[in-house]
Amino acid sequence: MSLWDLPLVTSVAFHPRPHAKGAFLPSNATDGTFVSPTVSLGYRFYRPSPTYKAVVLLFHGNAEIAPDYASASSALASLTIPTALLVVDYRGIVFKVDVVGRSIGSQCAIHLASKFPTKFHGLILESGFHSILKLPMVNQLVAMLPGGAGMLSMLPELFYSLDKIQQVQSMPVLVLHGADDDIAPLVQGQELFAACGSSKKTLKVFPNAGHNDLVLRHHAAYYAAVNALLQDATANAYSGLWLRSS
Repeated sequence: MSLWDLPLVTSVAFHPRPHAKGAFLPSNATDGTFVSPTVSLGYRFYRPSPTYKAVVLLFHGNAEIAPDYASASSALASLTIPTALLVVDYRGIVFKVDVVGRSIGSQCAIHLASKFPTKFHGLILESGFHSILKLPMVNQLVAMLPGGAGMLSMLPELFYSLDKIQQVQSMPVLVLHGADDDIAPLVQGQELFAACGSSKKTLKVFPNAGHNDLVLRHHAAYYAAVNALLQDATANAYSGLWLRSS
């Protein structure tokens, strides 16, 4: 059994909450399933109106589910570029697409943006990170395991996101991070920003904000930054990828 499969770790990490299809479904939303030979991914699609101009594909954070993003969908719908929101419940588009990764979802978004650069027109990383081995929570958990520190030191990185984001060159990139984030520390967001290969990249650091309260504390500034990315992506026929980590 690997370190990541130990009950102490799985009790807090990679821990989605169950929810029924159609639960708390707004009138403007649709639930569905992406099916492949090896996996089925549930999703919720928030469609603001028949005239929306862009789509955000969002990979949410740990312990979150698609219905949690109803308020975010309303905020996106009211932007200068009316934007629909497609939230994928792990695992888990001919539109101008914006991919959103929240917390650990940033790893999915970076991977997609680097692997399929022509499919997306923009990338947003919210509270993202590149090294799970350096997260404070992981190190605290490992310290509770006999020989945990030694096990951690022998593990390879899981995502190689610093290498991947260097390949993201053809789209605008927005990195959003709280200055007081104690789950995915600001330095990881800064390192992702520095490694990013795009010449059109912006780092937005929110003072007095942590990992889960950027919108709560800085609603106007947060969505102003997102709106600017969407305008740039739409004007240049980019698609957007929004990744948020937790």
